[in-house]
Amino acid sequence: MMRSKPPSCDGCSLHAKGTDFSRPEGTGSLGVLVLGEASGEAEAREQLPFRPHAAAGSLLERTFRRMAIDRKQMVISNVCRCRPPNNFLEHAPWEFSSLTHCRPNLVKVVQDYKPRCILTLGGLALREATGEAGEARGVSHLMGYCIPSSNDLGRLPVIPALHPAFIRRGKAAYQGIFARNLQRAVNVAAGRDRAWEWDLEEAQRNGSIRYQVHPSLDEARCYVSRVLEATGLVVSYDIETFESASLDEDARDGFTDTRIRLIQFSTDSGTGIAFPWEGEFRELAAKLLRSPNVKCGHNLWLFDNKVLAACGEREGLDLTPRGPIHDTLQMFHHWQPDLPAHLQFCAQFVQFPFAWKHLASTDLPFYGCVDVDSTLRLFYFLEAALKKDGLWDDTGYEVVA
Repeated sequence: MMRSKPPSCDGCSLHAKGTDFSRPEGTGSLGVLVLGEASGEAEAREQLPFRPHAAAGSLLERTFRRMAIDRKQMVISNVCRCRPPNNFLEHAPWEFSSLTHCRPNLVKVVQDYKPRCILTLGGLALREATGEAGEARGVSHLMGYCIPSSNDLGRLPVIPALHPAFIRRGKAAYQGIFARNLQRAVNVAAGRDRAWEWDLEEAQRNGSIRYQVHPSLDEARCYVSRVLEATGLVVSYDIETFESASLDEDARDGFTDTRIRLIQFSTDSGTGIAFPWEGEFRELAAKLLRSPNVKCGHNLWLFDNKVLAACGEREGLDLTPRGPIHDTLQMFHHWQPDLPAHLQFCAQFVQFPFAWKHLASTDLPFYGCVDVDSTLRLFYFLEAALKKDGLWDDTGYEVVA
């Protein structure tokens, strides 16, 4: 059957490379736009996105069915409405020009169907819907979080998810995460989920997050006194080094020559305090570490505590943490051994309200406070999950005392 592209394709760098042009599918009655990257072979043939019998489309269809969702309740489309040569779009010579040319088609889908949330599938769709790109701003870091779309799409909530084709290529462990991200998009569109923050300055002003990023010595002394008087508090702690922006929580080396820049603590959800590693702040931090309180942190056992031991030896301080010490990275590995365990990924399970790992090189004290805040929330969640699943103490995860 002879087909032709619509007049809106005239002048596009992909205009002469095929005759397909997929139309959006579904009614959008659930208020979710499922946004992919480009047509594949089956999609080009039928001029519809994510065909249920195609590789990526079949995984999407199975997820819909397992969640009792009819695909007609969604609106499904792509940022590129045709099939690029050999399915090659990202990093292709025609990537920028074709996506720019096809942008009005995406805007029109949003205007016509008026979705209340966008689920982006893959890094390219995420970038096109939000403008997010760069270090720690790809789909592997942002999946599951709620971030705003670009202005021309109406600043809609966007939930990033992995592309089904990626999951098909040997990443079956991510199927549950994919379903979780899809469910969050449905909940956001229905108004059942408002657990996100887009304006962090406003969040500080209204008290939804209370971070002391530059405390005075008096404020630090008061904080330490309060914790020492309340031994029932769980203390989350984390260190930042001069290499923090280039390290992640899966670091396995001791870094015994690493210098500490900051140390942060949190004892309550939405709170955090950052002590600079200087003068009396160091002694105050040492008092907190030596308190009998239960403590937690992300990769404490293999990183933070080793750095603290080496630093204490160099500087003549007793920095050995006391009390039961929980490592949320190890806890997460026991709960979900097939999934990545970096902190921002794990924190989506407690619906932490914003992504923050991109701030390491621009606002380290704030970044550090988020680390301890998210870790504390994660600890309480994982403690309950491991106990529920029978993986606590001698049946699985064992705390270091």
